[in-house]
Amino acid sequence: MKKLFLSLFVLTGLVLTTACSSDDDGGNGNTNADVAGTWKLTSLLTQSSLDINNDGNSSNDLLVESDCYLDDSLVFGASGIGSIISNSFLEVEAELVVGTTDEFTYSINCFIEEDIYAMTYTVSGNTVTIVDEDMFTVVGTVSGNTFNFVIPEGYEIVDEDFEVVLEEDLTFTYTKQ
Repeated sequence: MKKLFLSLFVLTGLVLTTACSSDDDGGNGNTNADVAGTWKLTSLLTQSSLDINNDGNSSNDLLVESDCYLDDSLVFGASGIGSIISNSFLEVEAELVVGTTDEFTYSINCFIEEDIYAMTYTVSGNTVTIVDEDMFTVVGTVSGNTFNFVIPEGYEIVDEDFEVVLEEDLTFTYTKQ
């Protein structure tokens, strides 16, 4: 039976300790989004709906389908600097159902692992740019009390030879606490 391994390459749980101000932009009425504070990861969307927890209900939200990433958050503090805190990592094994070409059963493991990463950020209007200590950059948008960003091809399914068979974008949504 052919096995596929689902690898999740994500930037999760950002805790940033930086401050932003709502500076006047020269009179055109635009101000910077107020991102200071704690933001909790509330949605982690793939492009395809899967039933990785085998409960009979498919979802494209990895938070719904697993017990991982539930305590990941962003904390924006002073001076445009901060930290990322990630509390877990998801590993999914997908096994092709015999006699099919596109039906899988899944087994999942959530590894509890707290990691803290240094970050910096800038705010321009409702756009927030975050750069981690490895210089990985994400650009997201603040709308009300939510912050969203996409990591292109951040979700991969690879076969037993580690050849990529599916790549999808990951959409992160954080909610201000």
